[in-house]
Order: sequence, then structure tokens, then C-alpha cells
Amino acid sequence: MRSFRKIVISLVILLAFVFGLNSVSRYMYESVRNNIVFAREELEENKGTIDTLLLGTSLVHWGLDPEVIDEELGVKSFNLATSAQPLSGSYYLLKDQVKSNPIKTVFLGVSVPGMVNDYDKDTPVKLGVFDRISSPAVKAEYMAAVAEFKEYEQFLFFPTRVVNVLDTKAVKRNVAYKKSEEFKEKISPDYAPYIYYGMGFESKEEVYDGSFNDEKLGNDAIWNRDRIVDVNVEYIKKTAQFCNDNGIELNLVIFPHSYEFARLQGDLSDMDKYMEELSAEIGAELYNYNFTVRQDIYDIMTNDCYQDKKHFNKKGAGRFAELLCSDYKETSLK
Repeated sequence: MRSFRKIVISLVILLAFVFGLNSVSRYMYESVRNNIVFAREELEENKGTIDTLLLGTSLVHWGLDPEVIDEELGVKSFNLATSAQPLSGSYYLLKDQVKSNPIKTVFLGVSVPGMVNDYDKDTPVKLGVFDRISSPAVKAEYMAAVAEFKEYEQFLFFPTRVVNVLDTKAVKRNVAYKKSEEFKEKISPDYAPYIYYGMGFESKEEVYDGSFNDEKLGNDAIWNRDRIVDVNVEYIKKTAQFCNDNGIELNLVIFPHSYEFARLQGDLSDMDKYMEELSAEIGAELYNYNFTVRQDIYDIMTNDCYQDKKHFNKKGAGRFAELLCSDYKETSLK
């Protein structure tokens, strides 16, 4: 019995040490250029009040303003999208938030790259999801489902993610900013690439100049049914089933891109048909803004709404949120 007690005490001490090390190292090394610090704080501050989740890749993260959605729909939404978010990640983020919030509605962004690529193979992408999961049980489940054994160290120990632990300039800058009033007010530093606007949403003001090298457009951005990754479809269906089991309304959203880019993405009419069939099968509402369906989309989402060939800027994120909410309210009346 004494031996068992010693083992338990030793494990508790070890865990306390690990958590302490993570906390200190995050404070020192987690870059203030990354607004995840603010997103995690707001998730905790608003626990028990969030009823609408915005999930998906950077198209959602930078392109759907939750403040506008709240005003238009009378809800309290949080943008939990991340860069190249795997559909598995969207599923586990939803599963996590249901534990602490009365989630009623989900808007899940789906895209060509999100369907034909396996983002679960990218460690930084998975870590972006992992860092937004609050529940230890869901963290463990997500890690077991998507992480390879060799990645466990990075998932569990933040210090192992630090490329240069001797970068004292970065540490001084991080610590100095985290002690500032601006940090307490959740104001992004001047050198951060994106401005944080609250409830998980960050964006840019800059306007797309209309140029890009189409020779670099690879297969990962072109629609092809034969290249759809099965696990992506599996997790869309799992998300739909989870929503159905928990009385949550699931809405799939296909974002528009600039016309110069979208016209090179292959047969989007076939994507339209495929997603219509899939949404009908899983009982989800589909809001499709491909130009092949919405011929007026570029009259609404004009060139000055984009920060680059794919993503909205702050103006576009607000305008698109208004458009989506208008269509959502119209659908709800039917």
C-alpha cells in the first residue's frame, strides 16, 4: 500500500512539474504574433454562454466575423476555425465545446482543399486544433485519433515546439508585451500579421491587388472527385451524426474565392452537385457561394473584399457574414 501511495504521489508531483513547465514556457515562448492566446482566454471567459460555433479552415478564421453574426441572428458565436483545419479537428472542437457551452448551431466551412487534402498529416495544423481544445478527455481522444506516437511529445510538452530556446530577444519581446496593458485589452501588437477583433476572429484590412502566379496552383487546390480523401467525408458524417444526437443544427458553407482563382479550381459544378448530395444525405443545410451557383456573388463580394486570392479581408468578412445571415434567415422561414 505504501509503495502504491508513493507511486501516486510521484505521478502527481511529475504532472505538477510538467504543467508548471508548460505554463512558464508558454508565457515565455508562445509568440504574441499568434492571437491564439486571446482566443483561449475568451473561450474561458465566455464559458457557458456560446451557442453558435464557426468551424473550418482559414477561409472561416479570417473570413467570417462573429460580431456581425451575433448582431444579425441574435446569438453568441465564437470563431474556432484554424489554418488548414482538418475536418477531424472541427469534429473534436465541436465535441469539446458541447461540454461547456449550450451549442445550438454550427457553421462549418468546406472547400476544395479541405476535401482533397489530408490535413491530418500536418503536425502544426493538428497542434493548432489541439491548443484550442479545453477538455483533457477530448484532448486525449483527439491525440489518440490523429497523432502519430512520435508527435505525442509535441502535443503534450509545449517546450518541444520551440525552435530556438536561446532566442532571448523573442522571449524579452513576448514577456514585455504580455505584461502590457495592450495585452490585457486583447490588442494585437503592431508587428502581428493580423489584428484580433474578438471571439476568436482575426483579419487584415489590406486589399488584394488581383495578381498571383497561376503556375503554382497545384492539384491540392483543384476539385476532383477521385482525389477526395475518405477520412474527410467520414468526419463530415461524424459531425452531422454528433449534431443530430445533440440537437444541434449543422450548416455547411462553401466560401467564394476571387474569380481569377476560382475559375482555375476545376469543375466546380461537379463540386456543387457532390456537396448537394452529401448535405442531403447527412441532413445538413448547404450554403454554396461558388460562382457556378451564385452568379451574382462577385457583385456582392467585390474585389475590395479580399486580402488575397482566396481570403476575405475585414470588410469582406463582415459583408459575407451579412450575406450568410440573410440567406440563413430566409431558409429558416421556409
